[in-house]
Amino acid sequence: MNKPAIAFLAQPFDGVLPPYQNSVGIYTYEIAQRLSDEFEVHVIIPHIEGREKKELIRGSHFHYLSTNLDKNLQKVFRKIFGYEALTEFSHRYYHLIYVIQAALLIRKYQCRIVHTYNFSQFPRLLKLINPELKTLVSMRCEWLSQLPRQLIYQQLKSVDSVIGCSEYITGKAEICFPESKTVFDTIHTGFDTYRINYRESIASSDNNTVLFVGRISPEKGVHTLIEAFAIAKRFEPALKLCLVGGHGQLKSHLLVDLADDPRVKALQRFYQTGSPTEYIDHIKGLITKHKLESSVEFVGGVPYEEVVVFQSKAFVLVNPSLSEAFGRAPVEAMSIGLPVIASRVGGHPELIGEDKTIGLLVEPEQPTEMAEAILTLFKDRSMRKSFASGARQCVEQLYSWENISNKLKVHYRTMLD
Repeated sequence: MNKPAIAFLAQPFDGVLPPYQNSVGIYTYEIAQRLSDEFEVHVIIPHIEGREKKELIRGSHFHYLSTNLDKNLQKVFRKIFGYEALTEFSHRYYHLIYVIQAALLIRKYQCRIVHTYNFSQFPRLLKLINPELKTLVSMRCEWLSQLPRQLIYQQLKSVDSVIGCSEYITGKAEICFPESKTVFDTIHTGFDTYRINYRESIASSDNNTVLFVGRISPEKGVHTLIEAFAIAKRFEPALKLCLVGGHGQLKSHLLVDLADDPRVKALQRFYQTGSPTEYIDHIKGLITKHKLESSVEFVGGVPYEEVVVFQSKAFVLVNPSLSEAFGRAPVEAMSIGLPVIASRVGGHPELIGEDKTIGLLVEPEQPTEMAEAILTLFKDRSMRKSFASGARQCVEQLYSWENISNKLKVHYRTMLD
């Protein structure tokens, strides 16, 4: 009996293959190989220089599509109409050629389900070419509840299932579209608990480094972390801060301009000059202001397999985000045994909880409260050990790739019934 064919359609900017992967790329790569025992899996991703158009990787068929035609179409469109509607992420023709190519591949291999991400406009075009196709949109952001309701309502008519990466994301979408026939569900992202071995020595060590892992961008709250670190260092001069992540300031129209949270909207203050380095320049200015040059290390972006090196040298990971759909960096830290402090936003509360048994939650944009949490964990070794042990158990029970892939299999079977 032939396996039913399914497709994953990566976003047109996703890095899916190691070592250059973003969070959606990691999810796609890891999940695809765990579904190949039950499904014929086709993974459609942006073209990578030097790769053939198709190859078999760990039981899944990877197809590489060029995005150059879309870039050229955008240039033509701009010349004719004088604006860049085709580059607007919510436009129905965003990366039109990329999606058409994907739809033709899906038809060629007779895929019955396509698993897409964030762009709720893609399913309509995919179904025009594949009328019997079941479409699933995995939401890793708040666009369904932030973009114009009528626009999303029309797009959801072509969507058979929406899965949020957290109850926070799913809940906001359900509130906005209570009458929608689309089935909303939550399936968290996964983590390789076998690759990330628990290390009891981290929580009980004499490490003095505060770790941040993520994009250096305003919504990630690094400015608050710098202020908090400066306060904490007055009481514990030996403290160090390590920032792991690329200097990629997220464009304001993708988040800040859409937000209904006044704290997120206030991040407009970091978008005054239009410079792509405006935020990192501000961060460096704060470091200079507080005379922290010798205490703060900028590592830059690293492959996610190498993050463990920095986790093992820290005593706490701090995620000071003002907007967070779920929180990949905290879960990876929890998995290895590194205690976590996170801001009370988005998916963090359901991940860490309010009972102070596996981590600490602090209010966003409150450097004094964050500094107190850092100092508490630095001084209290027994608390760190308790957090680390409980957090690892939580990750194993809820967020292993095997757990998540099994939930997806059940979800796909339901869609195909």
